[in-house]
Amino acid sequence: QAPLLGATKDHPNIFLGAGLSGHGFKLAPALGELLAQAVTGQIDLAEQWPRFDPARLFTEPTTVYAR
Repeated sequence: QAPLLGATKDHPNIFLGAGLSGHGFKLAPALGELLAQAVTGQIDLAEQWPRFDPARLFTEPTTVYAR
């Protein structure tokens, strides 16, 4: 599966860069550049790279339950 790279749906100022397994070592520099451009507003990762969008896994808002 593709890594998670981009802003979270519920909190657009929180960006994820996760899920890089074995191939992540060679892809990390390029994905880091993409993430840096997204954080600074130069590109829209969800539009240009939908395969990496964290929203593909989280279709509903997540809730943390505390006891």
